[in-house]
Order: sequence, then C-alpha cells, then structure tokens
Amino acid sequence: MSTVASEVQVQRQHPRFKLPLMVTIKDRKFMAADWSVGGIALQNADQALKVGEPVELTMSFNLQGYSLSLKMNGIVRYNRRDIGRCGIEFTDVTQRQLTLIRFMIDSYISGQLVDAGDVLEFMSRDNSAKARKKELEKAANDDGSPSLLAIVRRVLGFTLTFGLALLALAYLGVSAFNRIFVFDAKSATVESELVSLPAPSSGFVTSFADKTSFKAGEPVYVFVDIQTNEPTTIFSPCSCDVVGEIPAEGDYVARGQSPVKFFDSFAPSFVKAKVSFDDVSRLGSGTSTLISFMDGSEVKLSSLPEQVLQNIVNPEVLDDNVYLRIPVERDISASDIGLPVRVRFNTFSLPEL
Repeated sequence: MSTVASEVQVQRQHPRFKLPLMVTIKDRKFMAADWSVGGIALQNADQALKVGEPVELTMSFNLQGYSLSLKMNGIVRYNRRDIGRCGIEFTDVTQRQLTLIRFMIDSYISGQLVDAGDVLEFMSRDNSAKARKKELEKAANDDGSPSLLAIVRRVLGFTLTFGLALLALAYLGVSAFNRIFVFDAKSATVESELVSLPAPSSGFVTSFADKTSFKAGEPVYVFVDIQTNEPTTIFSPCSCDVVGEIPAEGDYVARGQSPVKFFDSFAPSFVKAKVSFDDVSRLGSGTSTLISFMDGSEVKLSSLPEQVLQNIVNPEVLDDNVYLRIPVERDISASDIGLPVRVRFNTFSLPEL
C-alpha cells in the first residue's frame, strides 16, 4: 500500500502525459508509460530496479531529423511486477533541465514538430526569462511584501524620472524665457573718446617719436607745410597712449586731419552696440544688460543708464540699425579699444506695485 500511495502522490504533483519517450538506464532501454516534469513511469521494467535506489537515466526524444538526449538523476519510488510498471522521481533537477522538459511537453501537445534550431532558440530565450525570474524573486520577501532592494529601486526610479522631468521642464522654461525676453546685440565693440592731434594745414609727416606712450607736452610728430615747407612740431595734450597705426614718414595729412589717435585713460569709455529696429523697441529702463569681454570678465548693469535711453529716443541710425553707447565702469586700456564684446539684454522686469 505504501508504494501505491507514493505513486499517487508523485502523479498528483505534476500532470502526466502518455507521450513517446525512450529511457536508458544501466545500458538498458525502456519505453515510458507516461512522464511529466516531476518524474517518469517505465513499462515492462524488471525487479533489478529497487525501490529507493538512485539511478542515472537518459531521456531520448525523437524529433524532426535528429534525436535529443537529456540526462537526469532520479530515485525509484515504486516497482510493481503485477502491472509491469516502475515509477522514478526526478531529483537534483536544474532550471535548464526543467525548462527543456516543459518545452518538449508543450511541443508534443501542440503537435508542432521542432528541430535543433527551435530548441537552441528557446533555451536562449529561457535564459533571459530565468534571469528576470530571479530578479523578481529577489524583489519580494517570503511573505510577498516588497523587499528592501525593490523599495530602493522604486525610489531611485521615481527620483530619476522626476529629476529628468524637472530638467526637461526647466530647459523648456529657460528656452521660452530667452526667446521672449532675452536677445543679443548684433555686434558690439569697446570704444572711448579718443584724442585727436589735427594738422594745422595740409602737409607731410616728416618724423614721429619712436614710442607709443606720451606724457603731456612731449613732442609727437613733426609736420611740414606743403606750401611754406616750414616744419611744425605737434605736442601731446595729455598723458596718452597711441591707438591704431603709427603714421610713416612722408605720409600726407590734410588740414584738420589727425594722423594719429590717442587714448586717454581719464576719458569716458563705453561699448558701442548695434541693435536692430525690432529689438530696440523692446528696451526700457528696467532692461538689465550683461557685457562679456574677451578676457572672460563681465560687467552687469541692472538697468540701462539714462544716456542710453536718450540714445534710444534720438538714435544714431546707420545701415538700418540703431547704435547704442553703453558706458562701462571697468578699467580700459588702449589695447582694448576696438575689441569685440558680447552684449545681452534681458527685458524682463517685475511690475511696480
């Protein structure tokens, strides 16, 4: 009675199928009466297989064009001569063996003949499924509640998603803000009120002092009148530095023309910015300005100075653009004159209460 109970117990654990299968044990071949993922029943087995005996068996599946063998370990649960039946329960079953047995059962039941390529492809897919199953098993505790790892993953996933959403919204917000309120001048350069040394009459430069910095009262160049041929020495009116090219000996200079320009560090310096008509209408007293110089330094103005606003009302118009003179409180040298800078206007301002 005990052996019969064992047989029923084994059969109830997994559904059994009467599907064709050859089994080899100890170099002897047996036909399977039925089999399942949990074990196998042999027909016409002799008493050489003892109950409780561990055995090594090979299951042979006859497929389309080839035979597939699967080695298994098992233990004899019953062996009844009266019905010619021996039951073996599989032991030490690996996930790969279990998956292949289930695949073969499904293939037989569905009536689909499989080849080697089908088996290999399925086993490859199953490895991924196996890995995902293990991850899912780790994601829950024995009582079904989420594990600490699962909670951490959920929190990190939510935080990452929320952070990315905030970054996207911030990017869209900044882009929209810049499009509506912020614009750059078309071009801008550093300028200053330069000092001129005009020629008293038309003539030629016969000599120029061999230096670029002068003190007030020092001779700068000698001018020869074209009619009288009399020389005249031109002196520096300030402590200044030469800006631009130095005239060469013999250069012709018309009356009132200055062959050289001087930069006076005490003279007002400014940035000359070219702005289109469409953009200049957006400027007002609440407009902030950022001026970026080539050396990396910046000057920020919280509002446009009064002289700039007056320049907007009475603009200097050339080539269909408005030129604004923006004063800067920054140390300017002669080498800075004429250098390009970037001027960015921000027209956003809060309404006054």
